[in-house]
Amino acid sequence: MDNLSFSNIIFLILILYFLYNILTNIKKIVDSIKFIFLLLIEATTFPKSDTLSNKTNKLLCWIILQVIIIIWYYKG
Repeated sequence: MDNLSFSNIIFLILILYFLYNILTNIKKIVDSIKFIFLLLIEATTFPKSDTLSNKTNKLLCWIILQVIIIIWYYKG
């Protein structure tokens, strides 16, 4: 009976550990999505005084930044 309860405790600890890892990864993904949306909002809200080249430069910088973030996220 003692071995059975010890095995159950170990099993529960492993389940909790895996749940913690899954929730941590979900939090990272949600944070990344929020960050991407914030950057998108920043890149697409232009003052009326912005010229077309300034808008293009902002969007180009945003695209480059997104590529860097995606590479960094999947590499790490």
